[in-house]
Amino acid sequence: MNNITFTLIADTAEKRRIMIVCDDVFTISVIKRSNFEELFDKIDRNAAFIGAYTRKREIAGYCALYANDLIERTAYITLFCVRSQMQRMHVGSKLMDASIEEAASRGMNKIRLEVLKVDTGAIEFYKRNGFVITGCAADDSYYMERSIRET
Repeated sequence: MNNITFTLIADTAEKRRIMIVCDDVFTISVIKRSNFEELFDKIDRNAAFIGAYTRKREIAGYCALYANDLIERTAYITLFCVRSQMQRMHVGSKLMDASIEEAASRGMNKIRLEVLKVDTGAIEFYKRNGFVITGCAADDSYYMERSIRET
């Protein structure tokens, strides 16, 4: 989709605004979690936060990505979201490409995430984007992973 831009967001208030606008997409609300402020603070301080916007500057989605594992060189997507009205328009694939590019620019060789087993649409999306299930993270979730480049 040509009318979507992807921007690395540094502004704390903008990150919070994006997360609030996109929250209804998640199976389990992020902003209603009892530890949301702790989670948000950690994301704000340590994660690469990529915002997706339409030409009219409407929020299309976001990715919060940790790319600081300099031993394993594995990035970790902690939150990935595309607003419902933007799904099936290739916004997610382009956001994933931007996320992978950001991880690669930070020296990562792989990228990993956790997804709920009930989120079958998300699992299929990640598979279409090169991820494979590598194990169970918990009773209700999988780890998925893909290579960014050869190690």
